[in-house]
Amino acid sequence: MFLENENTIKNALFVSGAHPKGIGIKIVIHGYAQSRNSETMIRLRQEYFINNKKWNVLYIDFEKLAQDYCYVQLFESVPIIGKCASQFLRLLVQLRPDITCDQLDVLAFSIGCHVAAETSNNFPLRIPNSSIQPLPTDCFSRIIGNDPASPLFYKNLVTVQNKLNKQHAKFVMAIHTTVLVGVISSQAHVDAYANNSIHQPGCGYTDLRCSHLRALLYFIESINSNVGFTATKCDYFIPVVGKCAVLGDNTIRVGEPCKAVQEKDQGNYVFNTNEKPPFAKSVTNL
Repeated sequence: MFLENENTIKNALFVSGAHPKGIGIKIVIHGYAQSRNSETMIRLRQEYFINNKKWNVLYIDFEKLAQDYCYVQLFESVPIIGKCASQFLRLLVQLRPDITCDQLDVLAFSIGCHVAAETSNNFPLRIPNSSIQPLPTDCFSRIIGNDPASPLFYKNLVTVQNKLNKQHAKFVMAIHTTVLVGVISSQAHVDAYANNSIHQPGCGYTDLRCSHLRALLYFIESINSNVGFTATKCDYFIPVVGKCAVLGDNTIRVGEPCKAVQEKDQGNYVFNTNEKPPFAKSVTNL
């Protein structure tokens, strides 16, 4: 589908049946040094097609900007990537009467989480030379941010609105797996911390990339896992130290199927994993 030709959007074929309203769309945004053809990205879309699931998977692909050793340039490009992505998604919703905002789920990894934020920020803007009306800011139904990137996304460089937070969708879940590489502070409706988010089992203490990628691997496994990742709510949580005051038996499932929670159930959650696949632990082995 191309912005230059609206007919390619109008005539695009989508499968229906996975979403209560018919067409369900998973918008995937990759991370640094990745593309839609990276191994994990391919595995992700394959999981959504297992057992004849009728999801549509769209990628926001910025491979040429996400080359290894070019992180600073990618960081500076995040706003324009988000603006371009929002223009495409606005056209998709506004040209297709069978697709509405609440049929769009965003699945993002690393710096892609902040691309999702910028995409959401740009939804209210009008399309140049177009009579199409702007959409609401919180057009996305859900955003699941897998270990949102931390480098350069500091208060003195980026405002709160320009990095993923709960304002960017009707429901936002963040899965945290690393310090230094990933944002450790609470930022979503639900923040789920895996293995205290210091490092992940099976990854060396100094192998930050391995621990960072685990967030995406946990999410991919969750799509078709019979066990699932069960997280327990904390009254308060001190990241890294792993201090969690467990709040009763309040639990949620991390990853898929991800459902919005009531306000009283929002907050910080913790969960543990196995060292190797399958990563999900049964509730009795937590």
